[in-house]
Amino acid sequence: MNESMDGLILAGGQGTRMGGVDKGLQLVNGAPMVMHVANAMTNQVETLYVSANRSVDEYAAFGWHVIADRVPGFIGPLGGIHAALCASNAAWLMIAPCDVPAIAPGIFEALVDRARRGARDMVYAADGQRAHPVVAVVKTSLAQDLESYILKGERKILPWYERHDAERMVFSRAECFQNVNTPEDRALVERIMSTELKKTH
Repeated sequence: MNESMDGLILAGGQGTRMGGVDKGLQLVNGAPMVMHVANAMTNQVETLYVSANRSVDEYAAFGWHVIADRVPGFIGPLGGIHAALCASNAAWLMIAPCDVPAIAPGIFEALVDRARRGARDMVYAADGQRAHPVVAVVKTSLAQDLESYILKGERKILPWYERHDAERMVFSRAECFQNVNTPEDRALVERIMSTELKKTH
């Protein structure tokens, strides 16, 4: 059975809440946010894609495969997911946004293990309060189905998951999913990451 796994970091957002900057390239603890996420994913994936609709050269300089949306118009995360599902030759696609630099490798390891053990179409993360559907593992065979969903004008991820055999996997460490949308968020995440680093020493 083909259990190969590729990765996707979603970095195609417009960064409106941060003044229009490219969030993935903003520094947290001295490194671009996208690099923190990539480091957490690297040991699990064969090929790493970055969905970016700007700053293409900057992302390509990291050595990753940069892909743009195939469906025209800014359609949000589903556009990047669709493009990566189409590009990947693996059986599975691991997905994460670029703005969760405190994400722990163990989150991805657990999602991958669950996806490979169960007969599911996708497994996505949640904490005790809310779902995090852009932290997930999805079968690449669903590329055409997602394209049909998008072309109908749909833009929400969870309703697409709910059309399939999806599993919600709950993690207790909600701080791992903290998004960076403001300078205050960045300071919070840097404190979280500093605390986690101290735990490992």
